[in-house]
Amino acid sequence: MPKLMTGFVRASGYANKVRRVLFAITRGKVFPEEVVKAAGELNKIIFEKLQEMGVKKEDVVRISVDFNIEDGKIVWNLDSLEIETYKKEEEEKLALAMEEVEHMEKMFEETVKELEALSDKLREISKEISELVERMKQEYTGLKLRSE
Repeated sequence: MPKLMTGFVRASGYANKVRRVLFAITRGKVFPEEVVKAAGELNKIIFEKLQEMGVKKEDVVRISVDFNIEDGKIVWNLDSLEIETYKKEEEEKLALAMEEVEHMEKMFEETVKELEALSDKLREISKEISELVERMKQEYTGLKLRSE
């Protein structure tokens, strides 16, 4: 069962993080419209829970929840929803953690860009190899016909 995990994020930015993580996890598995819809549904539930818990915008949260993909739809397992909260009073400890998280996110995004560039290069090389193979086939066939 796939699991959405936001990592540490300010409460004011959890909704965007949920949507971004869900897009990353489900890329190529469900339509983007379904991701937006499912993220909206989950974000509404999380918002209500954060309100009940008295979480402030400047507090830090970490959210995780299991889900399934059934018939192209994202189905949340809300029994598995976990919301960890870290109050602003604990800011010093969290500031270091947030710096590390932000640094790791930046490195992750850079790595993804590098991998996408490599993927593009591999596609280009594959195309060149295919063209070369085709040319070789044509030349070989031409040689075979000339010798007959």
